[in-house]
Amino acid sequence: MPKIVLNQFTGLGDGDKNLPTGQFYSGQDIDLYRDAGYLKPGFLKTDITLTGQDQDIIDIVPGMSTSGSIYTYIFTDSGKVFAVLNANDALLNLGGGTTKYINMNVSPMEGKGIVAYSATDSKWNVYFFYYVEIAKGDANSEDWSAGDFDIDWGSTVPTGKGGLTQGRRDVIEFNSYIWFTNGHYVGKLDVSVNPAVLSLSAFNLGSNWAANRLFKTGNYIGIFASEGSNLAGDINPSASRTVNKSKLILWDGTSSAAYKIIDLPGIVQVHSCINKNGNIFAFVDGGTSGHYWAQLISSGSDYYLEKIRPLKHDISGTQTNLLSPTSNSAIDTYQGNVLFGTYNKGLIMSVGRNNPSEPFQLSCPFSTGIETNSRVTAIKQIKTDKIYAGYYDGTNYKFAKFTTGSSTTASWKAGYTDMGQRIRVNYVKFYFKPLVASDSVTPTLDIDYGTSVTLSDPRGNATISSTLDGAVTSKRFNVKRDCHAFRPAISWTAGGVSFSKIVIDYDFISDN
Repeated sequence: MPKIVLNQFTGLGDGDKNLPTGQFYSGQDIDLYRDAGYLKPGFLKTDITLTGQDQDIIDIVPGMSTSGSIYTYIFTDSGKVFAVLNANDALLNLGGGTTKYINMNVSPMEGKGIVAYSATDSKWNVYFFYYVEIAKGDANSEDWSAGDFDIDWGSTVPTGKGGLTQGRRDVIEFNSYIWFTNGHYVGKLDVSVNPAVLSLSAFNLGSNWAANRLFKTGNYIGIFASEGSNLAGDINPSASRTVNKSKLILWDGTSSAAYKIIDLPGIVQVHSCINKNGNIFAFVDGGTSGHYWAQLISSGSDYYLEKIRPLKHDISGTQTNLLSPTSNSAIDTYQGNVLFGTYNKGLIMSVGRNNPSEPFQLSCPFSTGIETNSRVTAIKQIKTDKIYAGYYDGTNYKFAKFTTGSSTTASWKAGYTDMGQRIRVNYVKFYFKPLVASDSVTPTLDIDYGTSVTLSDPRGNATISSTLDGAVTSKRFNVKRDCHAFRPAISWTAGGVSFSKIVIDYDFISDN
């Protein structure tokens, strides 16, 4: 009896119906890199209570103090700053007394933070660019209520002090300076001198343009910009806006003119971008083309954004359009890929590839467990195996970590194998690492592009379970179903079972 062995679980991409036999079709909360060569769920979401959180988290800023203690700062859309100790996720008492957060009492309208070392006071400081102001906090202090936080530092202290322009905000460090978007300018902050020097208009894009996103690339600052109306304060990627043009500017940080200006036809907005090992990736609103992931390509002296793949994800059998991450706060790298939070489905997605000869893959290693009226607004990899995220679940604003355990809502489906004629599936056998206490998964078999077949062992059990089966490493389910095409599927309900291969035994039978 012939057999098909499925063991290439990394696949070519979520939702691709033209996959070679046995490769990844779709998955929810499946981390393809957590256990290399195995199919395994992503980490379990664990909420961390930030008492007083009442708006979206718009940035998560990791930083180190001079003493070596590592903190992470959480910045919300209502102007509150929380901090946690990375080692144990303990909430610091930044505000002193019973109020553990610092409150700037203004909606920042997409603020951004950065931690930088200041030669002026020989220590690490946290700088928050919010609304029309810059605040400064001492990264060596766990209590900012006693003078270690300056709420209006940008308009009162540095040389060149003044109010920022309200609008989209992005901040990067490049050539030892801090650079920030400031309306139709890119601003510059030098904290290596005493007093610090602030320039609100280091580079002028033109009065009709808004600087949206910044990134570093080689010897240049990359600036994604838009011309049109409703560009400054509106950060909702699903909102209606009028954009006449979008462009990318490459600037060296010193010249009065740009090194290169690249028109981006057909692009409504570049919502976010990242430099990953010298490759520039962007998340784009393409208008009628939907939201998609793109890569900056250079060909001689020409540059252009090449569309890689649309942002779509299989949710309960339906290909669902995803909205781009709202800002660079909702992008990071993880396991060699780009990690991003979606604005409409509470998902944290991964895009990338391990082999340059393969197409880019889209997968979903983590999720908030909420798909309706939800969004992920900020993510940050804190350690190799620890992700912080800010999200909205449709009712409450929350902060979470992904670092231990396994998702209890994980699921996976292979691509269909179409035999071209009628076959009889005799059995399906699953191979996995030895089961441990509480492990439990439910395998099924989909046939003929629509029918799900419940599998059952000789005892009538439909699950692979440590309680029922012990510490086994494989389990066979007899099927005896006729079909033309099939694919196995798995749902995890408890534990983190790691699958190595799936074997399907079948016979060809007459099509008559």
